[in-house]
Parts: sequence; structure tokens; C-alpha cells
Amino acid sequence: MARTQDVVVVGAGFSGIVAARDLIERGHSVLVFEGDARVGGRTYPQTFKGQEHLTVELGAVGLVALSNPTIVEKLLGMASR
Repeated sequence: MARTQDVVVVGAGFSGIVAARDLIERGHSVLVFEGDARVGGRTYPQTFKGQEHLTVELGAVGLVALSNPTIVEKLLGMASR
């Protein structure tokens, strides 16, 4: 038997997750599709070598990459994995 949903949310970034939560709270059945292996969208928290007690959010760096990709390379080169 096929399942049906009231709403399908495409993308599990901040907006998609909040939209799904709000819809569920209002009684809708929701299915969330995410194309990446993780939720969170463009958020990208990282720690840096020697500063493991700090977390830096690099998510918006993707927007900067359009105009200056070397900034992203430098930041990610400093990030510990």
C-alpha cells in the first residue's frame, strides 16, 4: 500500500527543517527530501588545528567562493578534519 503525505519539503537546510517542523506541529504529514549525505544545508561548522575548543561556521563561505575561490581554499586548508 502506498503512503501519502500532505506536504513534501525539498531540502533539509535550516529553512527546510523549520518548515517541516512547523507543518508537523500544525498536524500535517511531511516527507523531507535531502540530496546530501547530511542535513544542515550550507552550514559547515569547523574546528581549527590548535584551537579545537572553538567552532567556526564556514557555511556562508560558499557565497564568497563565487567571487574569490582562493579564500575558501585557505580556510579549508586550515580546518582540521
